[in-house]
Amino acid sequence: MDVGRRSTVQVEGRITRRATNGLVMTFVDGPGEPLAVARQGGADGFASKLGVLFGFANGGRGRHTLVTRAGSSFVVASSSGVPTAITRDAPGAGGAPTAGELVARVERGATSTVFDARGEPLYVIDGDPEAVRTADAFRLVIRTPDGAEAGRLDVIRASSGWRLSFDGLLGAGLALDDWSDFVGDTGGALKLAVLGTRLVLREPPPAGRLDVLLAVCVDLAVGLRPYVAGMG
Repeated sequence: MDVGRRSTVQVEGRITRRATNGLVMTFVDGPGEPLAVARQGGADGFASKLGVLFGFANGGRGRHTLVTRAGSSFVVASSSGVPTAITRDAPGAGGAPTAGELVARVERGATSTVFDARGEPLYVIDGDPEAVRTADAFRLVIRTPDGAEAGRLDVIRASSGWRLSFDGLLGAGLALDDWSDFVGDTGGALKLAVLGTRLVLREPPPAGRLDVLLAVCVDLAVGLRPYVAGMG
């Protein structure tokens, strides 16, 4: 398959901290306006919200919001022991997000499966067979339901992970030097469990699916949900 530069999709999502201590994850796919921005939300309960405010909760369970450049808004409900729900954001009292239309859900385990609202599988996410966990990143493979590789997803654990080449991900001849004009080495000084994600797809996905994959990135990096064996 020809996976040259023009056909691949490359998105980096980097985590920073806002003034209120909640995490912000900014997704970029090129120069200019970000592709999307996610913001950490606490789980239900006063103690959880205080944990975010005082910086004790560097990610984890909660209702995290994702707003895309196109204006779509989603809630990523990251919880323990139940599937992740990805819904369209619906405004609630005081502007707080409430559960809207279900877009997708993720059933997590030794591998994880992303389903659409009808229950049809969209993607299966498993670990890189060569090495799931390295000092720099968790390395995941995104597959279509028939087993074909759709792309790769790195969950960055250390600032050195941002310097990894795309060459090893897809064999596409893409290196991080191609991104040097618009991606900085931010996030390295933050005391965070995860610094962000790198998503590389072999070709542009069907309509709406990139939004779902961005929500998956939020679940992984802000929600701190393990998606494959070896991430715990």
